[in-house]
Amino acid sequence: MQPKQLSLNSSLALRAAGLVAVVAAGLASVIGSGGGGGGGGTAPPPADYLEITSVNALEIAGVVVDSVYTSLELAEAGDLAEGGAGATALVLDSGVLQPLRRESLDVGIQEVIELPPEDCLVTGTVTLSADLSDPFTISVGDRITAVFANCDDGDGAVTDGRLQLIIRAIAGDPLTDVFLLRTDVSLTSFAITEDGETTSADGSFELTLDSLDYPVVFTRLLGDSLTGTADGDTRTLINFDETVETNLGDLPYPSVVTAFGTLASRVLEGRVDFDTPVPVAGPAGDAPDTGEILITGLDGATIRIVVLGQSSVELRLDFDGNGSVDEVQPTTWAELGGSVAPGVTEANAAALAGEAIAAAVSFQEAVRDAGAQFTTDGAFWNALSGISVPGSFGPISPRCVLSNGSASVSGELAVPGTFTAGDVFNGSFVNCFQQTQFPFSIIVNGNLDIVVTDYVGFGGFFTVGFDAVANQFQGVDAALTATYSLPDNATILSYSGSSPVVQLTGARARALYGAEVTGEYNSFVSPTRLTRTVSGDLYTALIPGRYELSTPVPLIIFSVGGPCSGALLLTAENGTSVRIVPIGPVNDDPATCTSAQLELDLDGNGSTDRIIEVLWQDLLQLGSA
Repeated sequence: MQPKQLSLNSSLALRAAGLVAVVAAGLASVIGSGGGGGGGGTAPPPADYLEITSVNALEIAGVVVDSVYTSLELAEAGDLAEGGAGATALVLDSGVLQPLRRESLDVGIQEVIELPPEDCLVTGTVTLSADLSDPFTISVGDRITAVFANCDDGDGAVTDGRLQLIIRAIAGDPLTDVFLLRTDVSLTSFAITEDGETTSADGSFELTLDSLDYPVVFTRLLGDSLTGTADGDTRTLINFDETVETNLGDLPYPSVVTAFGTLASRVLEGRVDFDTPVPVAGPAGDAPDTGEILITGLDGATIRIVVLGQSSVELRLDFDGNGSVDEVQPTTWAELGGSVAPGVTEANAAALAGEAIAAAVSFQEAVRDAGAQFTTDGAFWNALSGISVPGSFGPISPRCVLSNGSASVSGELAVPGTFTAGDVFNGSFVNCFQQTQFPFSIIVNGNLDIVVTDYVGFGGFFTVGFDAVANQFQGVDAALTATYSLPDNATILSYSGSSPVVQLTGARARALYGAEVTGEYNSFVSPTRLTRTVSGDLYTALIPGRYELSTPVPLIIFSVGGPCSGALLLTAENGTSVRIVPIGPVNDDPATCTSAQLELDLDGNGSTDRIIEVLWQDLLQLGSA
């Protein structure tokens, strides 16, 4: 069963009125999708509670999931915060208050303003009216009404009916990410027709958008009765209350949904109560990781939807309401109609490959460059060489090769002249160019706090183990454990690192969970060769989902050109994957390793369905966008 996702977010007619971002989130959430077939018309659902059976349990669970879980989808990629701020910005500026403001300036300030119908871009009209305390802003108690008549703004959606907002609370600055907006939303014969299908709604609800603790964003939807009709089903939510809390400061935007109420469905021919005894939680826009939804029908019979992970769900059925499980039905979130991430597709494969490469490169550079600070050209070694007494030291300003860079190191040293387990180094770097002992140079930025856990050797040849906290260090935020080894033959440098979570900073949010990386530089060969492996679960704001990142064959990269051999594999939760395979050198010249092929498994059966050839430079640019 895959019911069609009902969404009101596509109406530019509403956006033009400055109301859609406030209303669409709430309405799409509490109504959910249309039913799974049958029925028709607008008659209300039956009032009797449903008898729960083995046969209808999956369909009942699907309808409830569809109505409850849509809230979690709303948090995807920060839509809640951007939607609320966007809506109030439109109300304050170009959407609603601008024409109302013009009317006020023409006839003088007045509390009640009614505008004549304005033409929509293609056909139809929208009529605005308001009762405002101040036409230059929105205030508590303001009432804004929009009446749509066959309004088509050219986006494929036609809007009809009446929509009204009453502002109940406002705090902070709604034109920024930090604000609170609470409004009563009333809908009368409100309908949107798109792709030949009409979604209609009547009723009211209270919507709260609260980002005063940004990047934590909270939304709440509650009401006494809201009826929606779409795709052959009429649903009514009664005495409902849904909340969703999302942290937009941390990938994968962890979101938590709580909900309770009564849901009546004409297709189901009855009603059920629902609750979330264990909040439903997971990455925004993807299937949840944990949680329970309890559905109660006739005579106390229940369906307990238990989320076992993003791939599997159990329906635990209690037919007689005695609290004991009478039957278990295994299923999946997708089968219940809940939203799941798209996985790897032909359209997104190159972008995902770019994300994978960006994540792998950033983490390995952070581990490598943290360890490099212990070499004779590194900031920690340079700081060590100037300390003659044990204890706290610094800040010391080690030399950077170029004058426009700087470094500062402080910390605590047990034994002057050497590194010892327990030593603490706190480094801060700004464009610090370093020529390391091994044949590569680095530019270091960010903050790095290190505790030495083990040190063997001295000077140019050593092995060091350390725990580190990186803060925007080489584009990474992470707590990591690492080793860095430069043995006395000075020919092979190796490093490894691991971290529970690696947050990659920059224009696009990315994170690696359970990250592991190894690298080995070999100077026996010319040009110098790097062999690298990386693994972890990748989350990216670009394409929702969880992707397992691995190197089934270690990547081999020379100091000129791109990778020449190996493979980097990105596998989605649904089994689809993209394997990034370097195209080897021409005539053994590593400088010719400039491209790779993307081997796509689009159905998750383990076979390659499509091969795309790309330039490494293009993948790097995709990852840095």
